[in-house]
Amino acid sequence: MTTDIQAAEFLKLAENQAVVDVRSPAEFAAGHVPGTVNIPLFDDQQRHDVGLMYAEDGHDQAVLKGLDFFGPKMRRLAEQANELAKPDGEDGQKRLLVYCWRGGMRSSAMAWLFEQTGIETHRLEGGYKAYRHFVHETFEQPYEKLIVLSGLTGAGKTKILKQLQEFGEQVIDLEGLANHRGSAFGGIGQPQQPSVEHFENKLGAELLKLDWSRRIWLEDESRKIGRATMPTPFFDQFRAAPAVFIDVDRETRIANIVEDYGHLDRDELKHATERITKRLGGQNVKAVVELIDAGKIKDGFDILLDYYDRSYLLAKSKQNRCSEVNVPLVARDGNLICEKLVDAAEKLRSVV
Repeated sequence: MTTDIQAAEFLKLAENQAVVDVRSPAEFAAGHVPGTVNIPLFDDQQRHDVGLMYAEDGHDQAVLKGLDFFGPKMRRLAEQANELAKPDGEDGQKRLLVYCWRGGMRSSAMAWLFEQTGIETHRLEGGYKAYRHFVHETFEQPYEKLIVLSGLTGAGKTKILKQLQEFGEQVIDLEGLANHRGSAFGGIGQPQQPSVEHFENKLGAELLKLDWSRRIWLEDESRKIGRATMPTPFFDQFRAAPAVFIDVDRETRIANIVEDYGHLDRDELKHATERITKRLGGQNVKAVVELIDAGKIKDGFDILLDYYDRSYLLAKSKQNRCSEVNVPLVARDGNLICEKLVDAAEKLRSVV
């Protein structure tokens, strides 16, 4: 017998059980519960046809139309579900979690089918719509232990975040969730960005994994990371959180930028440079493009760094952080860096 459960319990079970989104591929692409597998009851055209039938001829005719699509592929859908479902617990029972848009007929039909093949199934009460409401509520929670890792371009903030995570600190990699490094060059060589909706889902999932009573580190970012946008309630807390500014010398920063971007496609680097012509200035753009063509990547990035430093410092001057501490970084040992940053964060929080 299928059981309906609310979002919090559903996500807890999802840590150990497979989750099936039975919505159409287009709905799934727009956003879904992270980690979910799409086994659509209808493809995009079929969903359109059923919806049109409902609008023109009513509920009963739409159901019959849906059955026309559902019937011929029941076996294939059941086989997909059985392949995905794994025995859970000592009883060896196969289990799945399933949801549709509102927890209505699509998930009911698929849950019934899964149950007929011996899979114990739990449905998300209220469907994906309820999940999205739950995610939005997550962003509105108070996050009193946020610490922002700040620093000029090339300071190595993303690398240091990973070191902090290995050191035992809680970390959210916003750029990793967004598939973007947060600059005009940030999308080069990256996977396709998630939709704004799905970025929110991914961020919400990361927050729900963490202990909110402990410190949480995030890299300093604008609200928009490429096309991904931080939700307002969370961004407001992020912007007000105390920051640790890592002070790294210019030569090290240029070396870091060359390491991160120097191997990327030169045409894409040039196109990215040209996109910021209005801010960088025509002469500077021309010089950078010529240096890239000549293979003098380091010299080109040296010119770009002046622009990014000015932009970062201007944005920083407009922030409303409760406090900030500057930490000069000359050490190369990851543990020593983490010790310095954790010490700075503890001192920051003691005065906030």
